[in-house]
Amino acid sequence: MFAVLAACFLLLFTPHLALVTTFFLTPELARTQSEGRAGAQRSAPAEDSDTAITIAFGGDVSLSRDVNLVAARDGFSAPLEAVHELRAADLALVNLESVAASAGERNPDIERLTPISFRGRPETLAVLRAAGIDVVTTANTHSGDYGTEALLEQQDHLAAMGIPGPGSGADRASACAPVYVEVRGIVIAILA
Repeated sequence: MFAVLAACFLLLFTPHLALVTTFFLTPELARTQSEGRAGAQRSAPAEDSDTAITIAFGGDVSLSRDVNLVAARDGFSAPLEAVHELRAADLALVNLESVAASAGERNPDIERLTPISFRGRPETLAVLRAAGIDVVTTANTHSGDYGTEALLEQQDHLAAMGIPGPGSGADRASACAPVYVEVRGIVIAILA
C-alpha cells in the first residue's frame, strides 16, 4: 500500500506549529492510489480502524544559532519539548532548515545573495531524536550554506541516527529519490 506525501508542504508552516493530520486509508483506497486509478470512490473507515495513522508535519527547524546554545545548556530535548504532537504522532516530519556539520566553508555564492546562513554542530542533530522526529527533509534554501561537503556529512550523521533525509545526496538521483517509511503496514513515500 502506498500513500505519497510531498514534503515541500512543510514550508507552509511556521517553526512553532505542528500540523497533525490523521489519514484513513482502506486497503482498497491504498491499492487504488498505488495503481494510479483516477476517480475511485473514497470512503474513510471508522476512527478506530487499524489503518488510521497520524502524521505530524512540523515546519522549518534550524539547528543553528540559539538552538546550539539551548541544547548545550538545557539538553537536547529542550528546543522542541513544547511540540508534543511530534512525539505523539505515528510519523513526524520536519524541514531541516540548516546544515549540521563540522566540514565545509561558507558557500561564497550564498554569501553574495544573503548575509544569513545557518549551521549547527553535528551533535545538535540529537534534538531531532529527542523530539520524536522520524524524517527530515533537506531540500531548502539553507542546505547548501556550507557546501556539498557539509551537506553530505550531515546526511551521514542522519543515516547513523536512523533518520532519513530526503532532498539531498551525492548526486541528483539520490537527492531526488523518495524515502519510504512503513507505518502500521502502510508504506509512505516522502519526497523533497
